[in-house]
Amino acid sequence: MCAISGILSKNIDEDKINFINNSILAQHHRGPDSSGTYKNNKVAFGHNRLAILDLSKNGYQPMISKSGRYMITFNGEIYNHLHLRRTYLGRTNWKGTSDTETLLELIDNTNLKETLNLIDGMYAFGLWDNKFQDLYLVRDKFGEKPLYYGKYKNSLIFGSELKIFEYYRNDLEINFESVSNYLNLSYIPSPETIYKNINKLNPGSFAKISSRLVNENYNGGFQEIKSNKDFKIEKFYNPIKNNFEIDQTKSFTNFKTLIKKNLESSVQQKMISDVPIGVFLSGGIDSSLIASIMKNYSSDKINTFTISSNNINFDESKRAKEISKYLGSSHHSLEVTKKDQLDIVDDLSSIYDEPFSDSSQIPSIILSKYTKKYVKVALTGDGADEIFYGYNRYIYSKSLWKKVKYLPKNIKKLISNIIYNIRPENWIHFQNFLNKFILTKNSLELLDEKMYKIGDSLNNSTNILENYMSHLMIWQKNENISNFKINNNLEKRLFSEIDVNENNFDYHVNMLDIKSYLPDDILVKTDRASMNFGLETRAPYLSSDLVKLSNQMPINYKTDKKKGKLILRELLKEYLPNKLTDGPKKGFSIPMNDWLNDSLKEWVEDYLNSRLVLNNNFINHQIVKKFWTDHKKGKKNYHKRLWNILVLLNWLDKKGFSI
Repeated sequence: MCAISGILSKNIDEDKINFINNSILAQHHRGPDSSGTYKNNKVAFGHNRLAILDLSKNGYQPMISKSGRYMITFNGEIYNHLHLRRTYLGRTNWKGTSDTETLLELIDNTNLKETLNLIDGMYAFGLWDNKFQDLYLVRDKFGEKPLYYGKYKNSLIFGSELKIFEYYRNDLEINFESVSNYLNLSYIPSPETIYKNINKLNPGSFAKISSRLVNENYNGGFQEIKSNKDFKIEKFYNPIKNNFEIDQTKSFTNFKTLIKKNLESSVQQKMISDVPIGVFLSGGIDSSLIASIMKNYSSDKINTFTISSNNINFDESKRAKEISKYLGSSHHSLEVTKKDQLDIVDDLSSIYDEPFSDSSQIPSIILSKYTKKYVKVALTGDGADEIFYGYNRYIYSKSLWKKVKYLPKNIKKLISNIIYNIRPENWIHFQNFLNKFILTKNSLELLDEKMYKIGDSLNNSTNILENYMSHLMIWQKNENISNFKINNNLEKRLFSEIDVNENNFDYHVNMLDIKSYLPDDILVKTDRASMNFGLETRAPYLSSDLVKLSNQMPINYKTDKKKGKLILRELLKEYLPNKLTDGPKKGFSIPMNDWLNDSLKEWVEDYLNSRLVLNNNFINHQIVKKFWTDHKKGKKNYHKRLWNILVLLNWLDKKGFSI
């Protein structure tokens, strides 16, 4: 796991070398163990190394193939590289034992496309072909590893983090369509970034860039090279198009057996390391299953890590501790304090580089910093919800639409207003009553948030797709958070390639998350939080074999219309007793509602009364202030909307922009 950077130019002069050196300095946190550079007359590569496999100098990068044809700067892990060595490269005289060398020689002995079909891993890399003078940029199937690129003057530059562009370009402009998308989703969907003419490479894709592109000395930005014959992007993996054949011949037990076999194999692969390794354990299904399998294949005590909160509605550390005790792990738990919160918020813009307001970013950062004190690699449960139908919104959004789709608009509006006018604490009182006297298990959590989402849906939905999107959106259409109307048709964009209707909703809705929410939110959150401290994270659920199996399963194997991940729940019972597997999903969540009214209140007031709001032409600051007033008084729980705006304001402040 590392950081990469590179530049393709008509002439690699001192200015280009300075860019590479600055990129190495800017991304040092991702690869603190060593660094290296390579240059010829057309291309220069930089590399920061986090040594995980082959800790010797034989693993140093950039690396040149034995034939001299290819040069690579690589970030990630190829989990099946030893198998590939034996199967395809048995006679090779190896310099070392790194997976980078395996990847490079496999490309040299076959070709890039065939290699991408053979390798199993997480990765982003730049590859230079000396023979044809072409640059390739490649990103893994699910987008675990980041890769940014952009054109500036007569050069094309790329790297692992967006901050490297700030070192090279002094004319960065904000992309207002990206700001609009961010306000809706709390993240910026690929391929755009917060900046014009700088893009993310989509997951499962590679770009081929001919050196002729820069020889032509185009001075325009990315839009100009999009249609150029010397710049081509090709998708080598698309889970959306290839995995919708339901297999009715296999029973639930058949599928469970296959998933168990594949997941165990995936965990074993992710455990290969030459440095200490651990696992994030939230106490939920996903991480508990990973930890249980890991324990069975480890000759030593496994290391488990969690964080705790003094808010009982968000704290899962007690269950995590019980699970760790049952597994016999070496368990590490850290309580999050007010100081931890305040220490993190002002660092978010430098950690994430662009506005990003999934509030679980804060515990992810704190947990990563804590974990790095003990290990250098940690396994996570990322991807399970998207692949195995785990999000509650899949279930209750469809259920809600069935109940309300025929209601007249004025009746939906009336119900919505009733929901909005019930204060958050009253919803919580009602939740506690239901949990104490009526519900026996799978107790309700965060009822106020869920009810307000239902109110949003009733107000803004005319079909099942709009109904579902209302559960995803932070700001609803009628709230007019922006003073500008940007016609970016977010629904159409996110659901391109996915035909979602009432008949196929259950089968297709999770594909939206695999396409956008997983790579642009979940994996961004984990990668930036962990790599900020030089901690590598690995996600066993992100296996193309598991995705294929999941997409072949009948929907009733995934959900009983009350809860999801049925097959993982049943599989977990083979490892843990029932008393440790039942309970509501919390994950590494935080009580942001409480924090905004307590430890972060002064910070919030400072930003909402600053020139960034008062002189802002893009954001409707009157609406923001009204929401903050209502939130402080406890009339509504607006913490997601407010956090969304606050993170944007903080980013603008730290980067020196105004909009």
